[in-house]
Amino acid sequence: MVWLALLLITRSVEVFSSLSQGTSLVSGSKIQEAIQRIILDASGGTEDTPLQATGGVYANHSLRRVSIDVLNVSMGLADNGVNGSLQQISALTGGMYLQSASTNQLLHVLSVSCEYDSLVPRTPTSGQLVFVMVLLLMRALYAPYVYLPYLCHINRIENIKRYGPIRPFVVSVHLGRHSSTRLMVYRSAMLSDLVPLNWAPCRFWAFLAMAAFFSLAYAGMPRAPQGSTVMGIDFGSQYIKISFVAPGGDDPLPIMLNDMSERKTVNAVAFRNGQPYIGPHALKPILNQPERGFVWLNDMLGRRFEDATVQSHIGLTVADFLEDAETGYVAAKTAADEVAPVEYLSAMLISKLVQHTEMDSKKLIREAVITVPPYFGQAQRQAIIDSATIAGLQVLSLTNDLSAAALYYGTFSASKTPEPRHAIIIDSGATHTSAALVYIQPNHSEDGKNATLVEVKRTVSDLKLNGLTLDRAVAKILQAKFSEAHAGMGVPLGKAYNRLIAESAKVKHILSVNTEISVTIEELVGENHLSTRISRSEMESECLSLRTRASELVEALLAESKMDIENIMTIIPIGGNSRVPFIQDDLKKKFGSKVQFSLNMDETTAKGAAWYAASLARFKVKPTRFRDSYPFEVSLSYQNSTASSNPSEVNKISIYPAHSLVDGHKGIAFKNMDSINCNVTSDQQGDLFEASIEGLNAAVESFKDHDITASKLKFWVDLSTSGIVQLKDQPVALIEYKVQQPKPPVVAPAAANDTAPAEEPAEVEMETVQKSEQIPLKFSVRPLTHHLSSQEIEKWAQRILDMKNAEMILVRRSAARNELEANMYRLKDLLSQESFILASREEERSQINDNIIKSNDILEDDEKNHKTEDYETMLATLVEPEAAIERRSSENSRRPSVISKLKQLFSKVENYISKLRIDFPDPTSRAQTDEDLSSLEEKYQGGRKWLEDMEGRQNQLEPNMDPVVLCSSLEDRHTELLRLYTAVSSKKLPPPPVTTTSAEEQKLETPTGEDVPKSTETPEPTTKKDENMEL
Repeated sequence: MVWLALLLITRSVEVFSSLSQGTSLVSGSKIQEAIQRIILDASGGTEDTPLQATGGVYANHSLRRVSIDVLNVSMGLADNGVNGSLQQISALTGGMYLQSASTNQLLHVLSVSCEYDSLVPRTPTSGQLVFVMVLLLMRALYAPYVYLPYLCHINRIENIKRYGPIRPFVVSVHLGRHSSTRLMVYRSAMLSDLVPLNWAPCRFWAFLAMAAFFSLAYAGMPRAPQGSTVMGIDFGSQYIKISFVAPGGDDPLPIMLNDMSERKTVNAVAFRNGQPYIGPHALKPILNQPERGFVWLNDMLGRRFEDATVQSHIGLTVADFLEDAETGYVAAKTAADEVAPVEYLSAMLISKLVQHTEMDSKKLIREAVITVPPYFGQAQRQAIIDSATIAGLQVLSLTNDLSAAALYYGTFSASKTPEPRHAIIIDSGATHTSAALVYIQPNHSEDGKNATLVEVKRTVSDLKLNGLTLDRAVAKILQAKFSEAHAGMGVPLGKAYNRLIAESAKVKHILSVNTEISVTIEELVGENHLSTRISRSEMESECLSLRTRASELVEALLAESKMDIENIMTIIPIGGNSRVPFIQDDLKKKFGSKVQFSLNMDETTAKGAAWYAASLARFKVKPTRFRDSYPFEVSLSYQNSTASSNPSEVNKISIYPAHSLVDGHKGIAFKNMDSINCNVTSDQQGDLFEASIEGLNAAVESFKDHDITASKLKFWVDLSTSGIVQLKDQPVALIEYKVQQPKPPVVAPAAANDTAPAEEPAEVEMETVQKSEQIPLKFSVRPLTHHLSSQEIEKWAQRILDMKNAEMILVRRSAARNELEANMYRLKDLLSQESFILASREEERSQINDNIIKSNDILEDDEKNHKTEDYETMLATLVEPEAAIERRSSENSRRPSVISKLKQLFSKVENYISKLRIDFPDPTSRAQTDEDLSSLEEKYQGGRKWLEDMEGRQNQLEPNMDPVVLCSSLEDRHTELLRLYTAVSSKKLPPPPVTTTSAEEQKLETPTGEDVPKSTETPEPTTKKDENMEL
């Protein structure tokens, strides 16, 4: 047991050391030997083949880039010969290899270098520690083919694979997010000196190790990966708000601050001279070069160019939105020679916001929940997912913005009271106003567990009542006043109209709290200014048709839900447009005290999305059951191929009625149909995808020897939580048939004293049993909505990575330039300081001055003409002479105090020795011996003589000369003498010996005839010693 414990501890240290450093458990020479052996095996035994040179194979993920130098051992995992090669690679090189999910090849990894966070080592948790120790115990007990997972950024356990007769199990770890680029890295911790055994003695231990994995490792892992978090994105058309999960903080769902310290980021991207400007940095380029400024991107995602919403925006801007020649959807001209999909522009925004959130939270973020308007169809939702994928972000789920707000309200506000209730949340934003009927039950019991139930029963939307419509209404008033003041002059589209719209948005916000405001826009058109006043009543008159639309939307929601206002406990407005006075007055006038402004109008949706992301990412959160609804009806149109049917006849069935709960799939079965061609459609969206399934007759033919009772063609349609409708699993042929099989005999219980002879076996009775089989069928699916291909996603994802690299180069160059500039001005100030002049020589100051002139020339030159290395080299040249001068100046300022301190110690030691020899002339009367005093005296006298010599030589030098003795040498002398003095002075005389006198001696010493004085102290009790006791 002691040997086993030592082995366990030793191997654990080796494993964790290897895992934390990302290195192999075997030596480099053994790896090189293995490389040569595998090369020779792959090349047929010759050393002159091209396979000797190991090439760099780059896995360009859609999310990140991992540069992996591998030796491509082209082996299909299904081949029988893979076992020997796998054992060879594992046993000789530490078992680090890579499997491609797309090519099904096994690649031997030579080295891995990562950019950003592809392989971020994680600190092992207690559960993982126990798991590793259990596996090491299995291996110590002759189970060497039990593999350990590579403990780095483990997102989820994909599967367990087994190879060969020994059947080691390997745990795969996701690096990529996109299916076409997903790679699985396997890390073996087996040692090369262990000999593989047969399967028979290892079977029990492999099974036990697998059980240990599920029971210990999975249970012991944290709810979410350490050092990472998730976020919720309120992806609004005008502004984007982000909240992330911060467990243990004062605010568990804080709002992200961008680089301008703003709690919301404008949804805008601009390009100038090929350089992208994102968020608030895009506003100024949009005003100066409006054709390269793109706003309202959400309304362009997943829409065809001829869409009415797209044309409405394009009609009021000069931005280069155009129609994609291949797809017919909206694209953007970002440069004179480049056209990019709108998904790429949104991906740039998401990528930048993820960077800001990681800086704000100081944690890694790769997962999020993104909110969308409830009226978004499948094409728009898929476009949002594609944008996040390009940005390197995994979308845990999309959710409606009202649903996220309802989840936050039901979890944090409504759950404080135990009564179930209905509430209406109305969100008036930049491009729409939507209302949702929400049911909340705080103590909902399901599966024996209590949780808060939040269910969004129905949503309705109004696309006319929105902030953009109000901005344009105010702009119309200002434009009329400008035209009146300047003889009918209009405001043209482009820079002038963009400035007018921006000012109108400010006017709308101010009129929400004031009744009148002055407006001034200098040089709006040419040299003509706009200077006027506008009142709240003017704005409301222009928006007269919108004044009651908010209450009408709530009434429509109640009518569709067949509910009365008395059944609603509260109506909660959110969204920036809900601050408009006439919207608030309309709701209050219609519904009275039921209207409550109890939620943050701007940040509730983002916080609800972050809470939803935390629950999906397995953070430990308050028990909540969330049910969302899908506002559209999903139906199936099909043509069958039966002989009795009309081939041109189209049948239609409803799969999901409007406002069905999401996250479910439904099975659809057709009887006696060999094949089917169907379209899945949605109202207000059109066709979603088409599917073709065939092969039922062939499946039935394979069961011709059976008594077939029914045959069905069956497939499943899934409605995900993101609102994406798709075909789920593989279609099958369901064959039901009858078979004859022996009927199980009925054995009567025998009596206790029954001694009758056994009866002859009766004739076997047969019975008919109904059975069913599922046979996979051939099928094909073609999406009918816009969706970027994997190649396009890879292309634009690489562009995002290149943009990040370019940005890092610019940041580094700018930092080097700023540091050079700061040091140049600092040295200018030093040249005028008296202490610096005294410590420097004329040639040194001249050299510094020349370097300052050179630095100034570089700084005045265009930054594009210089690299980061140029600034860093110049900085090193600039500060090089300063080091010697600063050292002299520091020595000159410190030397007097250090010398004074050392002299004080000399005097103290001298006085101590003199006083000790006078007070205690007899060496036996003191603890310090003559040798101690002599060594101390020799030490301080030698130091004093050395100091007098060094001080005299130093006084002959000028302050700008290098010192003869450094302050550090003086301090060393002081430390050595003080240590010796402390050791000598702390010595103490030993206590005098205690002498004992026997009773007879005391009697002899007592004078005769004198009484012995009695002691007043109580005598101590005597204890008889036990010979058998040891102390």
